[in-house]
Amino acid sequence: MYPFPRPGDAAEAGGSAGPDLDITAWIARLDANERLAELVVQALSGDRQVRGRYVDVAVQNGVVTLRGELDSDSARAAARQRVWTLPGVRDVCDMLTSPGQTSTPPEFDRTGLPVRHTGPDGEPSQ
Repeated sequence: MYPFPRPGDAAEAGGSAGPDLDITAWIARLDANERLAELVVQALSGDRQVRGRYVDVAVQNGVVTLRGELDSDSARAAARQRVWTLPGVRDVCDMLTSPGQTSTPPEFDRTGLPVRHTGPDGEPSQ
């Protein structure tokens, strides 16, 4: 989810469509999830390991989900770490893949350490 202004958005806001679209007013109408998605996209587009690659960004209640394919595991780690630095991020769900990857991407906590799911008995869950 990446909320770009569409043709006619300015007209709906009482302005005129075209090059005089008031981006500041348009961004002000976004809800918190959309604003966070905008921040994530801006941050990732500034990372040389991620720039130019397709990454789908979805945000719900501060939880950022990243989907797409990057060139390497280090690029995935860089994207994940960059997203965690943004204000308002409560969790990152890394669904990114890299070439040759055969397993599901691991989950990482705010510090970048792998999340280990355990059952009620404290043993790792399957």
